[in-house]
Amino acid sequence: MVQRFLPNHPSVLLKEERPHEQLVSSLESIIRACPPQDTYSRHALHGLYSGPTSIAYLFLRLAQIYPNLVVEGHDASSWCRAYLLPSSRDHGRQPVEVTVHKCGVINEELAACAILAAMTGDEEYCSILVHHTATVVQPGGSDEWLYGRAGFLYLLRMVRQWTPSSSTKETMQACIKKVGDRIIQDGPPWRWHGKEYLGAVHGSVGIITQLVLCNPDYAAHPKVTAALNDLLRSQDSAGGNFPSSVESGRDSLVQFCHGAPGFVLSLPLIQKYFDAATQVTIDDCVARARNCIWERGLLTKEPNLCHGATANALALTSPQREHLMAYTTTKMVVKGIEEGWYIEGSDPCGLFCGEAGRAWGWAVIDAGKDLGIIGYSDV
Repeated sequence: MVQRFLPNHPSVLLKEERPHEQLVSSLESIIRACPPQDTYSRHALHGLYSGPTSIAYLFLRLAQIYPNLVVEGHDASSWCRAYLLPSSRDHGRQPVEVTVHKCGVINEELAACAILAAMTGDEEYCSILVHHTATVVQPGGSDEWLYGRAGFLYLLRMVRQWTPSSSTKETMQACIKKVGDRIIQDGPPWRWHGKEYLGAVHGSVGIITQLVLCNPDYAAHPKVTAALNDLLRSQDSAGGNFPSSVESGRDSLVQFCHGAPGFVLSLPLIQKYFDAATQVTIDDCVARARNCIWERGLLTKEPNLCHGATANALALTSPQREHLMAYTTTKMVVKGIEEGWYIEGSDPCGLFCGEAGRAWGWAVIDAGKDLGIIGYSDV
């Protein structure tokens, strides 16, 4: 069996005492390794998940958190525009199609449009999202976060959060209602590639989280309540993890996309919208899940948000959170890859699989409060 995690039974808890320096160092690494280009191949553009648009969104959020942040001589807003605008212009490439099978945060057209709407407040970009809503609510397709409607909900919520226009906020809310109603009409069970996945990226807990964060009234819907209760019952009572899908029944993955970390980074955010008994169950569930993450969360994959130690650290509380994050410093990542206890990733700079995600992790540590997972629960 492949060893997925490193032993984590420390006698001394590690802590990086300079999180802001780590954040800046991480951002400098991104700029040097993956500088903004005048044009990008269509194959490099993956919305908020990876590629230049994902880096642009990181810098947009950091500009909101750190108004005075300067990296390599430019403020965060300038870096956002540098990474975003070439990928959103027409340089002779065909636009990425928006379909019911690809309308989540990975869709380049939708992600770039949402960032531009949030950054500029321009009604033109908001109108494009409204236009695509008609396609997104057509029958069939996907409901999960990465490729499906739950991801589109996040983009609508992001624009609703950052736009200054009250009329645009109302329009985004109307679109959220249409998309949310379609998701509930589709399930549960919600399936992706024929399986009933449970986790944050492709599964039910991610779908429910986006529904409730967009419109807390969905928490009272009988189908949502029943789906959440089924999810809570699926936790392994002894080990604390969750299977990746109903069909697999296995708990081999302990990462944001599949397993306990995605649940811990989701359930506390929506907990207050459910009844008292469910809230108690969620508390118990999260406690067991955190024990699982502490034991099995120092993953052998290069640290990142999707399937690495970065998101797993953010699922823990202090001081365990800081301990796991200490394994994601530039020095530790280089050391781990050189010595073979980290498996080098294929995406050096992107938001969910690369350095940009580690930068977000350091921003959370530096802020000293829960900012959520960028692109999923930060707004």
